[in-house]
Amino acid sequence: MVEAAIIMPVLLLIVFSVFEFGLLFRDELTLAQSTRDGARAGSAYGNDYDADFKLMRTIENAATAVPPELITRIVVFDPGLAEEDGAPSDDCKNGIAVVDVCNVYTTANWADTQRFGCNDSNDLDKYWCPGDRRVQLGNVGYIGVWIEFYHPFVTGFFGDDITLTDQTIMRIEPKDY
Repeated sequence: MVEAAIIMPVLLLIVFSVFEFGLLFRDELTLAQSTRDGARAGSAYGNDYDADFKLMRTIENAATAVPPELITRIVVFDPGLAEEDGAPSDDCKNGIAVVDVCNVYTTANWADTQRFGCNDSNDLDKYWCPGDRRVQLGNVGYIGVWIEFYHPFVTGFFGDDITLTDQTIMRIEPKDY
């Protein structure tokens, strides 16, 4: 009994640590995959009128391993106007879309199929309109995708939660040669 009383807390700590860090690792991998897939979609769709909508749908499909409410913010940005470290500006990361710099989305926007296309002032992608992105040979444009992800710890041994972020920058591929 004495040996079990001494070993059991250590054993439980190890088991719960493996469980917590396994879930954290799953969320980190999902975040990285979602960011890469979103940037790849933005690169492929280039300046299509609904490029950001397709990009958002791609991120939604890539992030199916976690509940959508864990994704707190998605920023599609022009990396040529990014901070020194290649990240979007602090305004963009804090949820403020900036004209000709970034569009900011949440997972609630996944259902807003009619609010993309840069057609009127209510469209979500009006700040950095996909139609204005450089997509010609010799005039290379880039697109960046930054995602903020909320990870709640289950047991509370390591705190209540942690915020994860990741970004990917890719060249926008020209469609015509």
